[in-house]
Amino acid sequence: MYLNETRRQTLHHLLFGGGRAHAEKYFPELRRMAVVSESFGLASILLVWAFIPHVNTLDRGALLSALAGIVLAIGINVAARAIWVLKLGGAVGMCAIAYCFRLLAEAAGQAEFWMQPVGVFMVLLAAPIFNGCVVYLIVAAAVWLILGYGHFPLDPAMAHAAWANLLIAYSMLFGLVLSISFNLLRLRDFRAREALTRLAYQDGLTGLNNRRRFTELTQQMQLQRQAMYFLMIDIDNFKKINDTLGHDAGDVVLVKTARIIADACGGHLCGRLGGEEFGIVYLGDRRAVCQFAASLVDAVYLAFNPGQAVSISVGIAELACDTELAHSYRQADASLYQAKHQGKNRYVIA
Repeated sequence: MYLNETRRQTLHHLLFGGGRAHAEKYFPELRRMAVVSESFGLASILLVWAFIPHVNTLDRGALLSALAGIVLAIGINVAARAIWVLKLGGAVGMCAIAYCFRLLAEAAGQAEFWMQPVGVFMVLLAAPIFNGCVVYLIVAAAVWLILGYGHFPLDPAMAHAAWANLLIAYSMLFGLVLSISFNLLRLRDFRAREALTRLAYQDGLTGLNNRRRFTELTQQMQLQRQAMYFLMIDIDNFKKINDTLGHDAGDVVLVKTARIIADACGGHLCGRLGGEEFGIVYLGDRRAVCQFAASLVDAVYLAFNPGQAVSISVGIAELACDTELAHSYRQADASLYQAKHQGKNRYVIA
């Protein structure tokens, strides 16, 4: 099931581009490639115009309008803040560049000869620009239509007619392969980065935030300056569980306890601080956090007992906005020690 879902996600990515997170990650790269490619196309057109023979047959008005379209496309891409705008700018730019080259080729004579290499060059140039093969194929087809309308297909009686038509087909096919390759590379890089992020910020056993991530998010929450409390949670007699039942059984207890904590937290921040210790940042007043802690202690006890004697102790301290996080940690740890000393399976608030 997971493999099929992954394949569907990969296929959707190749056809239409990645999701929001992927787009945000590679948006600067795609924009840079689009702007550079269109600027290169603009420079090439101006260079060809400077050296083209038979300039007197050139439709200058149409050429200037097409050049304005390229400049507009570059401006759209520079100012773009969404991936669909970037795709629009890329499509406008490529079509305008193709029209410019058509006008220049017609003015130079032997348009069919010049449009073939230009078309191949443009179709391949566009391959890495578009995030998704569907848009790329539409743009590539539009480029060949603009370049070849009225000139292709060639007369079958011409000796090189079949080669020209094959050139168009193979350029589209090879461009599609390049587009797929670029999109797959981006997708694999994105997934590798996601995996590294999980390793850096997620506890490998329980799936909760690790201590590093939990601390970073807690420090960010302190800036909100609202009532919040830090709960330090410890599984009672965990060493005994490991010693008598084995570390595999201990891991099962950790995972199950983590799931109970995560389900109980809802929108509150939680994480594994290390070993059998967990942490929660609860947004609310003193009365609410006490009710929450009591319900959490009961939830863990009822989830394991009577089959297995597992319980937790909780130490609670106010998480002040204007003090260091270590201070609240020490207070919560002292409260946790009191809960252990009073018989465990309970909470104590500082």
